[in-house]
Amino acid sequence: MPTEIVLSRRVALVKERLSAELATVVEELVTAAATGGSARSLELGTWKALMKLGRLLLAALFAVRCERAMLSVMERRGHDPDTARVRTDADYHLTLTTTFGPVRFPAFAYRYPAEVGTTTYADARTEVFPLVPRCRSSELCLEWESRLGSLHPFRNAQNLLTFFTHGEVALEDTTIARHAVRVGNLIDQRWLYQAPEEFRRILQERATRDARTDQPIVYMSSDAHALRRYVNESWTDQWKMINGLRVWCVDKDRGNIIHIGGQFTCGDAAYLRDVVRQLIASGYLPADGDFGDGLVATYVFVADGMPWIADQLISQFPGVIAILDAYHVLQHIAEYGRTRFKSGSIQRNEFYEQVKRLLFGPRGAASTPRSYGPRKGHRKGKKAARATTADLSVLTPDRFPAGEALLKHLETVDDKSECHKKLVNYVTENAYRMDYVMYRASGFQIGSGAMESLHRTGSQARLKRAGARWLPETLEAMFNLRMLELAGRWDEFFAQPDLWQRLAHRFVDTAYVTYRGPWNSDSTG
Repeated sequence: MPTEIVLSRRVALVKERLSAELATVVEELVTAAATGGSARSLELGTWKALMKLGRLLLAALFAVRCERAMLSVMERRGHDPDTARVRTDADYHLTLTTTFGPVRFPAFAYRYPAEVGTTTYADARTEVFPLVPRCRSSELCLEWESRLGSLHPFRNAQNLLTFFTHGEVALEDTTIARHAVRVGNLIDQRWLYQAPEEFRRILQERATRDARTDQPIVYMSSDAHALRRYVNESWTDQWKMINGLRVWCVDKDRGNIIHIGGQFTCGDAAYLRDVVRQLIASGYLPADGDFGDGLVATYVFVADGMPWIADQLISQFPGVIAILDAYHVLQHIAEYGRTRFKSGSIQRNEFYEQVKRLLFGPRGAASTPRSYGPRKGHRKGKKAARATTADLSVLTPDRFPAGEALLKHLETVDDKSECHKKLVNYVTENAYRMDYVMYRASGFQIGSGAMESLHRTGSQARLKRAGARWLPETLEAMFNLRMLELAGRWDEFFAQPDLWQRLAHRFVDTAYVTYRGPWNSDSTG
């Protein structure tokens, strides 16, 4: 029988069954309303009816997909559909957990009597639902599980999934964890950053610009925080450092952070070095800042004074503006002041203020320019807006960079203590990235607050919980899921046409899949 006739008959049957079911449901709801049913019970009843109708419709749609796949398999094998014996009995049905609840439908296996033996071909099932039998959640349900698992503890995700589906979906928290980890470990790191074409658009249209060169500014930073993690086969947990990387711009009109991308990892400094190398090699972050077609960006890498950041990351960008986070500098100054002077003494306050003037110039001079007006909201916008153009006149040829000026001042201090030596060494090692007067006159941010704040949203809000201990593979998966959403590429990732075939390989092994590095070979971005 031609496929068009089979499909038209199936559509007619689906319409007939849905119409009959709808008529019954409507009659029951109208009767309940007429007999004094509460508004709440009527709304709940309507939801239950819609979920039931949705399951019926999905069962028919899934069956049509399997039937079409079966006919396609027959054509490839040269089997005559009129001769084949289709198996739609209970042994050849599938049950999937969908966002409407469990749905059961025929998977359309078949036998071909003309062949020797009694082989039953069930290719349609695996072609349409490649995750079966390792995973019996539908594609959308698996996506919902991953989203909820990345935002909430798995037990809460279990309860929320049941809540959002009006009680129709009941999955164990361990199932949600297993599914979310496999999806998360499939996410290639390139998905954690804006697509190159979107990045270019942001640079051209929205990013703030270097006051000296009029080039768009791209900020980068790296920092770490601690999480409890299992470290060996004896299930001993320890506090381990989680390294983070972020790339961002600042909106020239509103002043808010534009997240370009970033990630967290259990990997060490060498691992992050390789991540940056791949970002450069793939064209996401060209080392010289040249994005082609005349679009050249100014790179600003603002971070603390950890030596590995300069050696492993900053060194990969030849023309980068390296900035030592001003807050960390002031922390070191304050620590020295507490050691040398009495608490609250005039000498301590004078020393601190003198250092601030050396670092940042006179109060009010060379303030960071912005082209946007004062922010609106409660008690905001009452102060005058800052200057819209930078005061570059402070950048005179005979000016000492702030780091050198501070170092010369410290050398004049009559102090032989170890604390003084420690501060002098710190300033000496980082003086080349402490020219704050120039940074502020150029319009650069001089603090790594954008990186620090990412710890909370990208990692800690989900993973740093009382009693939580993590496997490295689970950590990486949760990091990837959260950062995928922050990059705004969630829908794009789950819309990949071959995603479910690639994900099927991740469900073959019953153990957690080991995370294999920053650029998985079986993923595209």
